[in-house]
Amino acid sequence: MSFRHYLAAVLVLPAVALGSVAMAAPLDGPPVPGVCFLSEREVLGNAKVGAALAARLRQLGQDGVAPLNAERLSIANDYKALQAQKPADMQTRVQPLDRRARALQANQRALERQLELTRNKAEAQIGTAQGPIVTQLFHDHSCGVLFNRDTVIGGNMANDLTGGVIQALDAKMPTITFDLEPLPAPKGQ
Repeated sequence: MSFRHYLAAVLVLPAVALGSVAMAAPLDGPPVPGVCFLSEREVLGNAKVGAALAARLRQLGQDGVAPLNAERLSIANDYKALQAQKPADMQTRVQPLDRRARALQANQRALERQLELTRNKAEAQIGTAQGPIVTQLFHDHSCGVLFNRDTVIGGNMANDLTGGVIQALDAKMPTITFDLEPLPAPKGQ
């Protein structure tokens, strides 16, 4: 067994095994001075601005999908009408519908990419507002290191900054406004 395989077996497998097995007793030892935790996922999921982000993204998605659904229905109806006619030149009459269907798929992919770009930009804006809050709490709690709480299997979470970040972020940035991001121009233009 190579050293890399040994490390994988020793370091990775026990973590997977512990994560998938119910613990008989909670793994909570004494607090470790200077060790702090933060769940960014929980901050985004529970802060007011996270709810505003999710609601706006949902609305933008619905607004973007509505015309796509209308076009999808139109194409489907045109295909059905064409099949009912059974014209001799079926192939030439189907080609424009196929082009419309491919264009619809391209528009759907473009909308998905726009929503992803929009989410990333909005989350970066929230992260910018959250940064000073985390820094202040890090110093207030005399943290020496900050771990992602979502990856911790067990331990004493006395120095979990998550609740404080949510509370401060709610006060600093309770909402967020943004519009759908345009796609970047193709390279070479």
